[in-house]
Amino acid sequence: MASRSGAALVAGTAATLSLKVAFGLPSHDGVYVQPLFQTGLVFSAMALLVPVHYIVTCNGDRATIEKGAFWRLCRPAVIDVLATALAMAGLLYLAPSTHKLLQYSVMPIVALLKWLLKRDDAPALATRGLGLYLVALMCIVVGTICSAPIESSAIVRGLLFLGASCIVQSVLFLVDADASEPLPALLAIGVQGLWGCLFLTLLVFPAAYCMPTSSGLHENVFNTAQVVATNSDLLASALVTLFSTTTFHVVAVRVLEDDVDEVHGYLLAMSLAPSVWIVGILLQYSTSLPVDEPWTGVASMVQLCGMALLLYATTLIHNDAPELPVGVGHRVFAYSSSSATEPHLAQRLIAYGSFKAADHKTRGSFVI
Repeated sequence: MASRSGAALVAGTAATLSLKVAFGLPSHDGVYVQPLFQTGLVFSAMALLVPVHYIVTCNGDRATIEKGAFWRLCRPAVIDVLATALAMAGLLYLAPSTHKLLQYSVMPIVALLKWLLKRDDAPALATRGLGLYLVALMCIVVGTICSAPIESSAIVRGLLFLGASCIVQSVLFLVDADASEPLPALLAIGVQGLWGCLFLTLLVFPAAYCMPTSSGLHENVFNTAQVVATNSDLLASALVTLFSTTTFHVVAVRVLEDDVDEVHGYLLAMSLAPSVWIVGILLQYSTSLPVDEPWTGVASMVQLCGMALLLYATTLIHNDAPELPVGVGHRVFAYSSSSATEPHLAQRLIAYGSFKAADHKTRGSFVI
């Protein structure tokens, strides 16, 4: 179990950092990797889970995809494309550690929306944890803006993109939390990935190609793909993203299935953001990779305090309202306890950094 958690941690860290590295690699013929191309990579990695699922279950019982379940996964996949694209646009302007830490903002958004819609009385401990989350997020935002005053306009742009992504993710929690119930986790994620790839290819990519801007086309994803295929550095980054993202999903599902006491899932959820930050700093000062993860003195200390407060708030409210941060930040998994109405491994479709939307009174699970 510990080895699986470690493998998931390594894969999640690699997936996050490789996405950022691709943005900073030198251009070829004036073509840079853009957010929509990275969004396509994320959904391609999801789609790969369909053959992975059938390979894993080749000697056992294979789940069949019912027509109703297949079509139900279309709506959350389409919403997820929007959330992921916005998150990728935010990552273009933000450091990977900052990007991951600020994804915690989904938790207070989901909590506030749920309490406003249902008008439930929030547990005192959860309310206190929510307040700590808000203070911690403010520390991270202030530290991020102060870390590079010259680039503050670009940073604010990234924060706005990421904030919009978190809002979309929060709405998706409330609308489509149980869309993938009839299918095993890997198969459900894979089908959603197929829907996302189809939507991107038929609608989003052509629309971006036809959308004019002051500097030319908005984004020519097909040209970018051709450049990536002929550039060894960009191709290596894309392959690392695909492999590490797919690996994370497979290993994380196994961790949740076998983690009876939930300890390993909890540690994995808590460790991803610190791991991304530590590895990012090491790569920043020991390699030439464009990780964009410098240590900026006082501003970084403020962000470090914000991260510590986030982790403390997560621990504080864990037993009372266990809504933990996503690991790699692509999807959300929740394992239903035996007392839940549908005791099975349920996949929560959320893009890039979120929290599980399950009712904490009936689900005793962690988000990875």
